[in-house]
Amino acid sequence: MAYCRSGRRRAQHDIITEILEFSRKGTPKTRIMYKVRLSFVQLKKYLGALERAGLIENESGVWRTTESGINVIEACRICRGLINELALGENNE
Repeated sequence: MAYCRSGRRRAQHDIITEILEFSRKGTPKTRIMYKVRLSFVQLKKYLGALERAGLIENESGVWRTTESGINVIEACRICRGLINELALGENNE
């Protein structure tokens, strides 16, 4: 299980976004593992799924986010912004 700093479980979409964001310029698998705080088994599962979806690619041991992956990052940012806006609106009512 992957946990955030508050001790709660992270959502899978948050983990995916973190991997894609961290891999934008290309990085080895072990750096992704430590930066995103995943076990090797977890990371292997996520990288495999992201690669099959065409969101990340492996070039000689360096994992790099594809153009489609960058589009996913942007879509997630928009969604997070909307969620935050809705949450703030509920607090003001």
